[in-house]
Amino acid sequence: MRSLKRLMKSDREVREICKRETDAYLRENYEQIAKQAAYQTIAVVFVVLHRYFGFGGRRLSQLKEHIESEFVMMKTGIFGRKYDADDCTKFLKDRYGIDFSESAYKAEGWKKL
Repeated sequence: MRSLKRLMKSDREVREICKRETDAYLRENYEQIAKQAAYQTIAVVFVVLHRYFGFGGRRLSQLKEHIESEFVMMKTGIFGRKYDADDCTKFLKDRYGIDFSESAYKAEGWKKL
């Protein structure tokens, strides 16, 4: 009977264990998860550029190289000034009116970033 009691956990204990394990997993794997999400997003963009704008393999390869160059600059900064994705979103909004915080889709369940 004692061993059975050790195995049984209350709902609260189970939730705490799950939260602790999930947090530990995310801490250990955050960088890999973020990297996969970024690559998946870029891959979707490349497919759209190919399908709707006629980008071929050479252009897509060049685009990939330029994107990687931008990320290198984000790691190192530019002339001692920080440079990050927020700078890119601000540039696109100021220059072209492209606002990534707004979506063309207002479907139910679509959450604003």
